[in-house]
Amino acid sequence: MNSKSYYLDRFIRETKWLYNPPVEADTNNLKRQRIAKAIIEIMKKELTQKQLDCFKLVIIEQHTITEAAQILGVNKSTVSRHIARAKDIIQQALKYSFIW
Repeated sequence: MNSKSYYLDRFIRETKWLYNPPVEADTNNLKRQRIAKAIIEIMKKELTQKQLDCFKLVIIEQHTITEAAQILGVNKSTVSRHIARAKDIIQQALKYSFIW
């Protein structure tokens, strides 16, 4: 399993509640579930490995940008740029698919 698949699988496991909402789930939970599934698909198909690595460290694992930069051996501005680009890609793809 490559690292991209590993982190996406981990993200899916950690957001499992989105896929199995309680029986009394309201429309907001169903909307969150649809958005989470779409984000995972977008991450798999649209993000580069560098964007995915930065996104996963800062957004999913909640490291600081400084910590992510040290882990990846790059400049803080590089991490920030990759995260910003990943967010833009995800947001545009969600708008395109009429989910956002």
